[in-house]
Amino acid sequence: MNRMLSLAAPLLGALLACSPVYSQRAAIQETRMVETTDDQRLEVAVRGSVAVNATGDWVEAVGPGGRLLIDESGLLSTRHVEFTRGEDGGVRVTYSVDGREQEMDAVARNWARDMVMRAAGEAGLGVERRVSYIPSRGGVPMALRVTA
Repeated sequence: MNRMLSLAAPLLGALLACSPVYSQRAAIQETRMVETTDDQRLEVAVRGSVAVNATGDWVEAVGPGGRLLIDESGLLSTRHVEFTRGEDGGVRVTYSVDGREQEMDAVARNWARDMVMRAAGEAGLGVERRVSYIPSRGGVPMALRVTA
């Protein structure tokens, strides 16, 4: 297993080196990605320190001044989820549909998990932790699928 990780490490490093960085303010790095199709627009913005869990599908911690913002606009609605640092130092999650803030139900939570996983892969969030988890879930081929 260590050999597989050592073979995958250079590939993952190269993938991370290609991660888009569009602006830097002071010491806080910000990455913004926008993907548009005929009927959908997805925008992901990561600022500062954002840590995801081992599976890469939820935010575990946000550093001071950090955030993960995900906006998805489609033909019928617009969904927004934002992870910021709460006053208590924990993660504060804000979710809205069509501009109206609401509690996350199971459908919203599943959507947010999918979006966080996509954002983690695109922005390289928690890649070291996710890669160490992946061998138990499919080895190097899975690592390449998840991080590519």
